[in-house]
Amino acid sequence: MKARLDELLYSELHPTIRALADGGFDKELADLVRKPGNAVKAVEAMRQRLLDGDMVASTPGRLIDITTQVELLIKAGYHEAAGLSASAYRQLWPKTVVQPLEYAGRFDAVLLVDTTIKASELVSRGNIYTYVQPSACTDLVKAPTALRYIAFVQLGQKNLGRTVEDCAKTFAPDEVGLTTVEGLHLPVQHKAYLRQYAIDLAGSRYVSVDAPYVYWFVSGRPFFFACDVRLSHPSYGSASRGSAIITVP
Repeated sequence: MKARLDELLYSELHPTIRALADGGFDKELADLVRKPGNAVKAVEAMRQRLLDGDMVASTPGRLIDITTQVELLIKAGYHEAAGLSASAYRQLWPKTVVQPLEYAGRFDAVLLVDTTIKASELVSRGNIYTYVQPSACTDLVKAPTALRYIAFVQLGQKNLGRTVEDCAKTFAPDEVGLTTVEGLHLPVQHKAYLRQYAIDLAGSRYVSVDAPYVYWFVSGRPFFFACDVRLSHPSYGSASRGSAIITVP
């Protein structure tokens, strides 16, 4: 009877457990959650941590609901590009994620990234006009190998008016400039910001001294372009993410 109750409890708590585990706060719990048939063990492990008070100590960040962003991906047709139904694609993503405490006030926005979708499809789904081809851009930072992941980002407002070159030099040890692929996910998820400011992708380069950027402003669709990393503009700023990401199966 207890095992059956734990199975039911697991089904209710699974998205939260997975969010906590994938956030890197508890490797043992993460391993339990990811293995089939471990519902009872996962719930028991969570119960014990709650009793010991460890869950409070190991999950200090705020819980962020990402369901709206997942729905934006589906509305744009990401599920079709991934070869999945809307329902199946929705189930891939957790409903909530836990922001690491050290990212609070630094990387307060969330970006969902699906690397299974080709850049050309991201351009199409985001209705992006490309002045330069994303395939011609090169990443300066090591991109995550996960098929899908969730990153905590700052969209560049704090860096408005600064050159990409200057921003890249002053990134913190746990800070990484956004790459081309990450940038191509921005129009679908962060339209409101892009209608006001351009986002420099400091983690990539086009040719040798140009950094790609995404902007929208008053035009009817977002644009993907590139500019000299030594130039600045009051409405342009380099975006970045925390180096720790949450992987999604």
